Amino acid sequence: MKMQFYLLTALFGLWMSPLVSGDITGQNPGAGTCICLDNTSVNVRSSPCGTVIGSANTPQCFVGTGKKQACTLNGVNYEFFAVQYGSQEGWMAGDFLVIGSSAQCSPTGGGNCAQVEIVYRSQWGARAPTYTIPALPSKPVGMGFVHHTVTSSCTTQESCSAIMRSIQNYHIDSNGWPDIGYNYLVGEDGRAYEGRGWDKVGAHTYGYNDQAVAVSVIGDFTGRAPNQAAQDAVKNIFACAIQGGILRSNYEMFGHRDGGCTSCPGDSLYPVIRTWPQYSFREIPKYCRKGDDDD
Repeated sequence: MKMQFYLLTALFGLWMSPLVSGDITGQNPGAGTCICLDNTSVNVRSSPCGTVIGSANTPQCFVGTGKKQACTLNGVNYEFFAVQYGSQEGWMAGDFLVIGSSAQCSPTGGGNCAQVEIVYRSQWGARAPTYTIPALPSKPVGMGFVHHTVTSSCTTQESCSAIMRSIQNYHIDSNGWPDIGYNYLVGEDGRAYEGRGWDKVGAHTYGYNDQAVAVSVIGDFTGRAPNQAAQDAVKNIFACAIQGGILRSNYEMFGHRDGGCTSCPGDSLYPVIRTWPQYSFREIPKYCRKGDDDD
């Protein structure tokens, strides 16, 4: 039945991707198994053959919940497998999946953290770094900084990805940095966007780059606070850093202005993060340099 479907859709120009080599149909991966994509733009559904709630792409990996169920979609029989997809359960057809290693499902190994959907560099169209960026010298670190990008905000993966490319171009071409400066960024679509990644010295908070990680919210939050989806994504992506052994579980959260001469992360976002339990009211040295007030 599946082969007939593939041949018919290919004949009429509807099947635009090559057949996948991965297929876990018939297997029984237990709860906690790392399940990875072997194709791009694979639909993630709310239930087997149910409503589409998102999409996933290679090389994304997800933690399986140990559940599977057969169903028929558009006349084709599938076996769907359940995974942790952001803060909810998602279902994907086994035809497009392979079993991954446990490392692939850790935040540092490239896998999606259970708390938030991550958009990887390959998905938002990142340029390669212009030179090798050193790894953090000591892990886990004890500090996490919150920034804002002072750009347009975004509420879709497409618009956030475009802004990510623009920020990276500015950081490389104008600032002379090897890559985008932040470890991760979040949009008001509730997704986290991979910047340098966790295990890299950033260019985000002068004086603290080699002893802290940073998450920046896409947008200008001088006059308004980001929506709840973005706020939750900030908290959750920091939780992913804890899970990956990058950030201490008792880490101190700061705003950029706490460690630099800047208004970042904005007059409306800053008081919000000061209500979060991770925020630290400890005074830390401020390192000032020209341009800090630009971001």
